[in-house]
Amino acid sequence: MMMIMRLNEIRRHQFLEETEKAKELYLKTITEIGLKEDPNWELEEEPLDEFKYDSEYLVLGRIAEDFGDLHIAKRLFEECYRRWPDDMRSVKDLARVYRKLNLPNKSEMMYRLALSYDNDDRNALREMSELYLELNRPLDALAWLQRALLLDPFEAGNYLLVAKALKKIDKLEESIKMFRAAALLDVRRYEATLRGTITKAYEEEIGDAEELNDIYEVNEEIMEWTKKSMKYFHSRKGAREQQNARRSGE
Repeated sequence: MMMIMRLNEIRRHQFLEETEKAKELYLKTITEIGLKEDPNWELEEEPLDEFKYDSEYLVLGRIAEDFGDLHIAKRLFEECYRRWPDDMRSVKDLARVYRKLNLPNKSEMMYRLALSYDNDDRNALREMSELYLELNRPLDALAWLQRALLLDPFEAGNYLLVAKALKKIDKLEESIKMFRAAALLDVRRYEATLRGTITKAYEEEIGDAEELNDIYEVNEEIMEWTKKSMKYFHSRKGAREQQNARRSGE
């Protein structure tokens, strides 16, 4: 069986929630190619001769990550990055796994590399902001979350992360406002507010707070970021049109 077919079969079992079958085939695969979940084990220079494509490293690495074999995932993603350094998929996968393995410096480096290729990558922006919050660097998190809000002013998770960062720098009033915005945009939290539990929700996710007031007043906050986002994309479109006009005139 070709490796990519084997990996697709594992993914199919995972999709169908046939966990035991997926795990059995996964363990058979990593045993055949000499991989093992051992933090002290290192890849040799050419460890996986039968792997010809970056997708094989990436898919098997993500399967290993799903099963909690983070050291196997790390080595597969590192090998993929070594062979195809311009493939940002392996860079972002490495950033995520380094973070899970408590290697924050390496994780930050990979997120920054990914964003240097595409500074509009919303997942990378969000995940790096989460990393900064874990490292107790709320100001760094806020700097990147500003861009995340510009790109997607209707993403509840961005407002929630901003609320957490603001709480860490003792800006409680602003934090509560952003949490209300997250609640308004998130159906689960919005329904909770209708039951009068928004204060409890804030305390569970962020920290102690006084009784939170009417949620509807945060419409202004969301609309403000929506206006900024529209202005940003409009200016970027105009810049592209000017650039294309200059090129056509050359």
